[in-house]
Amino acid sequence: MKIVTWNCNGALRKKTQTIDRLDADVVIIQECENPAESTESYLTWAGDYLWVGTSKNKGIGIFPKKENRIKSLNWNGEFALSGLKSKSSSLYWTTKDLKLFLPFVLNNTVTILGCWAKSNESEVFGYMGQFWKYLQIHRNELKNENTLGGVNN
Repeated sequence: MKIVTWNCNGALRKKTQTIDRLDADVVIIQECENPAESTESYLTWAGDYLWVGTSKNKGIGIFPKKENRIKSLNWNGEFALSGLKSKSSSLYWTTKDLKLFLPFVLNNTVTILGCWAKSNESEVFGYMGQFWKYLQIHRNELKNENTLGGVNN
């Protein structure tokens, strides 16, 4: 199984031939545009994809190739740092507070976390802090057998 992750720096619709040469089973692409709001050829290339983003031009996409199948996982949860006397809201967070995480299952066999780590305008938890928060919330899901995580920031 070949899984490729790449921050394409935008305009993936112009770079699909580059991805195809890698002959991957599934590609996880950060900073790509939403195929549903782009060109017909890009939408066709995308196939049965998953995508989430902050605008139609910037998001993370999961693109299965070679007859592979993917299904989005709806992971929701919350976490709070305990043992501190502060009532700061920065000590509590939920999955919905975190952006650009896309957990999915490949061929009903392997669970994968696709991620585009971003600061999410957080003064306390920047790029990797967002990922760390996600790990705290979903540590149980991520420790299961046949689970992979890929991060690109």
